[in-house]
Amino acid sequence: MSGIFLCLTAGMVGLGLAVQAGTANATPVRLDEPTLACAIDYDWKQVEPSRFLSQVKIRNTGAAVINAWTLRFTLPEPQRVVLYRNARFETFSGPIVAHNIESNGVVEPGNTVAVGFHANGTGMVIHDFTVNGTACAAADE
Repeated sequence: MSGIFLCLTAGMVGLGLAVQAGTANATPVRLDEPTLACAIDYDWKQVEPSRFLSQVKIRNTGAAVINAWTLRFTLPEPQRVVLYRNARFETFSGPIVAHNIESNGVVEPGNTVAVGFHANGTGMVIHDFTVNGTACAAADE
């Protein structure tokens, strides 16, 4: 092994990087990269017999910054989102997909971003929230 390779390998280990053995063209990966962790505070209020208001607070409980987020959850039939704020909704009933807007895409560790929506139907507790594919705990209110 050349002295240059040993020096590079030692530097990569010192930075928390790894390369699979026997792969000359491998891309280093971080061994110490923090993973996404989140909690959801979900609250809703029935404002009319067939309409409710909801607020979803995404709290970053991990050590990594969340840069751009996608929130997913399921609204039971026949509920349907009719108005929303602080997110760009891609779907409006059944499996819901909502993305950050420019002003709230970065969520620092310990911080929270809130998304609101109005929906038709009767409000109820939702438990299947994910952010960027990571399941988040939902607080029953």
